Amino acid sequence: MLRIVTLAALVAVLGPHALEAQSEAGHVYQVIEWRALPGQEDAYSRSYHEFLRPIWSDVVRRGGMVGYTDLRKRDGDATPGNHLLILEFESQASFENFGQMVQQASMSVTGRSWAEIQEEEFLPLRGPEPVRAETFTAPPGGM
Repeated sequence: MLRIVTLAALVAVLGPHALEAQSEAGHVYQVIEWRALPGQEDAYSRSYHEFLRPIWSDVVRRGGMVGYTDLRKRDGDATPGNHLLILEFESQASFENFGQMVQQASMSVTGRSWAEIQEEEFLPLRGPEPVRAETFTAPPGGM
């Protein structure tokens, strides 16, 4: 049920363009949802803006990921501060190499390891495990 609700929300947010979107055969998509701890929602969102986006944009620039989308759950939610991340990788190999690529990008962008950023900037603001994390692949021939 949660998957249907998530898909419906994405189509509603993206509008008619979502119906035109095409997945690429062989691409791997990871969907991750994180929730900030109560009272930490704004600080958590700032950390996303300050650390995650520049680092992941560098991973995209380096070719380690096709792209990513970061959505923040907002109005009408009893648990504000949720972030839904959709990561797109060109192949299973690039998906499996993501940890190494994000480490290199983290050092390049911030001068700090990804583990250090996670421990100091994100863990105090959320739990250690995502609300959910799922991996999908596009069907042969794409969509």
